[in-house]
Amino acid sequence: MSNRKIVCKLHCQSVKASMNESGAYAAEEFEMYAVSDPANKEWSDATPSAQFRATISNKAAWGVVLPGKKYLVTIEECAEDAR
Repeated sequence: MSNRKIVCKLHCQSVKASMNESGAYAAEEFEMYAVSDPANKEWSDATPSAQFRATISNKAAWGVVLPGKKYLVTIEECAEDAR
């Protein structure tokens, strides 16, 4: 297994609620894109294009990702049984 990894700096474009059939809050869905503003030139030169979309159903994780904020996302290989 490789110990190499990629770190991307992403801007959260949106966070929205996903409701279940009864209208109760069931998940959060968010979309992130690579930073491209002048203050993040080094990041945007290294990762000029990226997008990340996720649906989070773990209630403890709701509210962690907020629109307009920036996040570091690490991509690294893991074992099949990783936790």
